[in-house]
Amino acid sequence: MRFRDGFLWGTATAAHQVEGGNVNSDNWLFEHVPGTIYAEPSGDACDHYHHYAEDIALLAELKSRGLSVLFITHALSLGYYISERAVILYQGCVAEMGATEKIYENPLHPYTKMLMASVPRLDKKWEEVRVDLKGKQSELTGGCVYYEKCPVADKDLGCDRRRPTLLEVDRDHFVACGRYTEGV
Repeated sequence: MRFRDGFLWGTATAAHQVEGGNVNSDNWLFEHVPGTIYAEPSGDACDHYHHYAEDIALLAELKSRGLSVLFITHALSLGYYISERAVILYQGCVAEMGATEKIYENPLHPYTKMLMASVPRLDKKWEEVRVDLKGKQSELTGGCVYYEKCPVADKDLGCDRRRPTLLEVDRDHFVACGRYTEGV
């Protein structure tokens, strides 16, 4: 693999340093104010803000050469591009996981469906999607963590009492939802 002339190698020693060179970032400000917890500024070698496209292309190239990457993102379309497997989390709990293509093409968990409906797509016309979320934050200790916001929550299924376990509903496609009771 050949890197462009002037490619800067660098290693971030703290999470805030991936924002290096981004003068619009709150982190940049904190890096330059004496007495903050950001003792060392990130510099240009970690300037992901300005080199985003290059960084993603580099990840894709390294992946194509067999490198395993744990890629954590809120950018779902980017997750589809980079990942072979995906895990959808809600409040730290796995809602759905498996082959990326299966999850993106056929989301099963209500939270995953809501997330996927929010991703703009170029291959089909944008349609208005109505998502009815309940506005309460979950306070349950034993039920589904998504219960208070779930549009299809059902007390008869025990959504308010039992935390669903991951169930393989198709080969390499798992979901944690009380509406799914039978596996492959």
